[in-house]
Amino acid sequence: MKRTLLFIITLIFIALQASAQKSDEIPNPSYEAWNDTIEAPISWGTPNPYTMLAGLQCVTRDSDDPYDGLLSAKLTSIFVLTFKVPGTVTLGWLTVNLITTEASVDGGIPWTSKPAKLKGQYKYAPALEEPDSCAVFVIFTQFLPVKGKRDTIGAGVFYGAEAVSEWTEFDIDINFFGDKTPDTMNIIIVSSASLFNPVPGSTMWVDAVEFEGEQGIAMDIIPAVKVNVYPNPATELINFDFEKKIDQSDLIIYNTEGQIVSSQKINQQKTTLDIGNLSSGTYYFHVLDGKKRISSGSFVVN
Repeated sequence: MKRTLLFIITLIFIALQASAQKSDEIPNPSYEAWNDTIEAPISWGTPNPYTMLAGLQCVTRDSDDPYDGLLSAKLTSIFVLTFKVPGTVTLGWLTVNLITTEASVDGGIPWTSKPAKLKGQYKYAPALEEPDSCAVFVIFTQFLPVKGKRDTIGAGVFYGAEAVSEWTEFDIDINFFGDKTPDTMNIIIVSSASLFNPVPGSTMWVDAVEFEGEQGIAMDIIPAVKVNVYPNPATELINFDFEKKIDQSDLIIYNTEGQIVSSQKINQQKTTLDIGNLSSGTYYFHVLDGKKRISSGSFVVN
């Protein structure tokens, strides 16, 4: 899948950000510690190492109105030359082909627990020119030696489209897909949820990110709306037939490496997707009604 320069820009994310942290603890969760050289929160990757070559920054510290401590992180989607870059912080890294501009998100920090929720505080000022939304993604993976790659075993997402002028809590239910234990966790926070077509000017402030609760298999969230996915395995087209009409919800599809390969609004009982561009393998999906996950499952592409 082709990528824009967005992910090329973020190639340098983690190389300058490594720092030790305690096991199963989000490092620098309130963005109090910063790397002065690249103006980035320590332990979090940002596009700043690249954008600063053009004299620009899409992630900055903000001391005017922090929620916790003395600072918060301010993420702004910007133009760099002719390219659009979303304000982004992440605990993971990227693999990028500079010739084809193909990229994938991978990695994160060591992690073994299965939290029930990811919470944090945010404010949001969307750009006025066109619709946009901020987003927070959390992904848990496990490396499988037999396959020689990672499987996504848990995930959650939050979208915020409305302007928020006061600190407001985002609350993400995390869905684990079975009884496997993660070995890695990644959080990605962006001021433009459309990573490959961000809206310059959209600004998000984030602070006090934390996990809450611990869940085992019995505590996994039960979807509120049952769905029949067919054919499964599929080749070119796949159908999602819900037991009732879905109103203005988001259908999000992940691959086993934690990448979001499709995200679209649905407003009907049955939806058909063209999956001809997807590689063979297993994919997971969530249906989100606002912040609430109402359905989920998996399917296989041949």
